[in-house]
Amino acid sequence: MTLPIGLSDPVWLWLAIPAVAIVVLGWLGASRTLPMGRRVASLVIRLVLVACLVLSLAGARLALPSDRLSVVFLLDASASMLDATREELVEWARDSVREMPEGDTAGVVVFGGNALVDRLPSELDELSEPASEPVVGATDVAAAVRLAAAIFPAGSQQRIVLMSDGNDTSGEAEEAIAAAAARGMRLDVVTPADESAAEVLVDAVDAQPGARVGETIELTVRLRSTITTTATLRLLADGATVATRELDLEPGVTTVPFAVTAAEPGFHVFRAVIEPAEDRFGENNAADAYVLVTGEPQVLVATDDATRAADLIASLGEGSLEVTVVAAGGVPSSLASLAGYDAIVLDNVNADQLGADTMAALQVYVRDLGRGLVMLGGRDSFGAGGYLDTPIEETLPVYMTVRDRERSPDVAMVAVVDKSGSMADCHCTGDSRDNANPSGERGFEKVDIAKEAILRAAEALAPTDQLGVVAFDQNAHWAVRTAPIDFGALGNGLGFEADGNTNIFAGLQAAYDDLIDNPATLRHIILITDGWSTHGAYDDLLEDMQAAGITLSTIGTGGGSAQLLRRLAED
Repeated sequence: MTLPIGLSDPVWLWLAIPAVAIVVLGWLGASRTLPMGRRVASLVIRLVLVACLVLSLAGARLALPSDRLSVVFLLDASASMLDATREELVEWARDSVREMPEGDTAGVVVFGGNALVDRLPSELDELSEPASEPVVGATDVAAAVRLAAAIFPAGSQQRIVLMSDGNDTSGEAEEAIAAAAARGMRLDVVTPADESAAEVLVDAVDAQPGARVGETIELTVRLRSTITTTATLRLLADGATVATRELDLEPGVTTVPFAVTAAEPGFHVFRAVIEPAEDRFGENNAADAYVLVTGEPQVLVATDDATRAADLIASLGEGSLEVTVVAAGGVPSSLASLAGYDAIVLDNVNADQLGADTMAALQVYVRDLGRGLVMLGGRDSFGAGGYLDTPIEETLPVYMTVRDRERSPDVAMVAVVDKSGSMADCHCTGDSRDNANPSGERGFEKVDIAKEAILRAAEALAPTDQLGVVAFDQNAHWAVRTAPIDFGALGNGLGFEADGNTNIFAGLQAAYDDLIDNPATLRHIILITDGWSTHGAYDDLLEDMQAAGITLSTIGTGGGSAQLLRRLAED
């Protein structure tokens, strides 16, 4: 047998250890002139006092069984209960109250879709007619049980009497009943005597929320019947009958599947209507489901090269997709406009062409609307397109920089920079090297712009990559030898001034001779010049570079360079 002892703050029990130790040590050190019997008695008394003090601090309480009973009647007032059945249950509760001993209490909770306290537990001689009117369209047994558990008076045995047909719609009744039982509450169930009352209803219509034109919409109608009967089930789409079934119903739940082809885009209402041979209420014989039907998937392709994107556009069209093609800068910046498309394809589009507003809208378009975004590679895409640290980088499942440097190929790059006299002109000078600047316009010298370009290129490389700088006039001069990037050495090496004639070939030859034996995976030359030079065996040098896998990029700093640099880059 266990004593019903409870502690509200049991942590205080730890105090007993030092307290008992102090009492015992004090008793051992006390005078031994007293007889042993009195000394032992004093020790026992002190230990009892310590125990009482510690138990008091720990909130000890002794719960004695009560002979008083408190009963809460839960009366189902939902639409599934007949008035006569409800009156029968109320009369049964009245009889129970009349038989309750003096001192016992009774209360009433009336429930349907919600639960209401009709009478708090109190001593009653007679139970009056319940006056509460809950929502009748549902049966929430769980809410009624929880409310009853909350209104019981303390210090009494607690009993819940559920008076219902058991058609719970909350789905939480078992959980609520288990919680009440765990608190020591007893639950009894009283069901209506007339369980065979005829009732057929449409419990629900389940359907997928959306579909495309031409797709099949799957619907399931869930019926509930209390009797064996026949019925006609009709399915209506936007008010027009699209299917009819003749059914033989048995007591319980019956599910009936339907398949309807989505014919037109728009918002459609599907209604299931049951017409049984026997029924009690007609109000619950129909239920609706809503389905949004959309047209062919819409895809927006943004590109500045229709020829490059032609195969992609053709493939999308063959897949029954409606394709809209816009220029790279023509992607809508508003979410409302983007929402008209199911997916957006960015074909070699750079971040500047999109703009900050459009990138932010695309992030919401993907994250919140669940639409598709595809980025195709190219010179103006991904990291090269300026998407680092933008909403697009956050949206796409890729990083715009190489995260694992161990997997990044090592690079050796040589910048070949024109330091001839023409590079001392500002960038505003005309296409002819002999032109002056008659307007007196001031600007940056072309050689300084070239130096800035080299610094920017160095910042984009990894610390382990190699960089060299060849400055040329009529001859080639090594400003910075090819080595892992050292910004201090690079700054010192870029201190040259523009002067002399121009020999582009000499600069390229020096860079090639340096890179030909370099073991780096990627070897690249960047030529920066205004291009006022044509002599040199360029064709042979370009063939050697191509055979060695050394690539070349050209940057023109004046109109005169265009023809030569274009030929070098293309070859």
